[in-house]
Amino acid sequence: MMFRDEVLLHQQQDRWGNILVLDQQDQRVLSFDSIYEQSRMDLSRPNELVHQYTRAMLLGLAFGNPAHITLFGLGGGCLLRAAHQINPHMNLQAVELRAAVVDIAREYFGLPESPVLSITVADGRDYITHQPDACTDLIWADMYHALRADPFQMQKRFFRESQRTLTNDGWLVINCHEFPPANGLFFRFLKEYFKEILICAVPGGNYVVYAGKSGNGKPKGLIPLEVEVMELKTRTKLSFLLTQVQSLT
Repeated sequence: MMFRDEVLLHQQQDRWGNILVLDQQDQRVLSFDSIYEQSRMDLSRPNELVHQYTRAMLLGLAFGNPAHITLFGLGGGCLLRAAHQINPHMNLQAVELRAAVVDIAREYFGLPESPVLSITVADGRDYITHQPDACTDLIWADMYHALRADPFQMQKRFFRESQRTLTNDGWLVINCHEFPPANGLFFRFLKEYFKEILICAVPGGNYVVYAGKSGNGKPKGLIPLEVEVMELKTRTKLSFLLTQVQSLT
């Protein structure tokens, strides 16, 4: 369904369904032909994160100054672009199931080209299993289909493999469309592999979960100055979200 002042720039299908790129006045949207958006970019300020949940995920950078990040679920590449803007020397590895999404991120969303940015077209289930121990400092899990999150990013196997591939003080950051039941399997399994768990209730309904491997990171005393630097470099307001981060452990 098209809305007023909305222009369809691109539409294609792959084995998983439709992919749409639309311009809505001064913003560009990636959608998998559903009521949900996978990415949204302000065309005049492309480094600014529009969605609040992506801003909350970006806060993971302040937890341990990672040198290497692994992102599961590329979308339009907004998180990668913001992270690269903050630290152009940081190694960024994206894992995306759909090759068409990678092409669209490059053509329509200005995904930066850099020797420190790598994209692998693969199923996250297979990719993470074959990665060596302690090979990344921060994992962003944002694997979504048209109508729901990929169940894999909510499962025990993913938590176990994430804990294994993270460095000693690494963090796993998961975007959840809904708050997982406090006494359910999600948190029970997460607590088996991670010593510190934090929740950010994001304005708009999403919840971002931060799971620390050692429990020795900085979230209990996040340095506001570091977040202010991130705000300046991406022109994105982040400080308010710090007040929404609560400990679950």
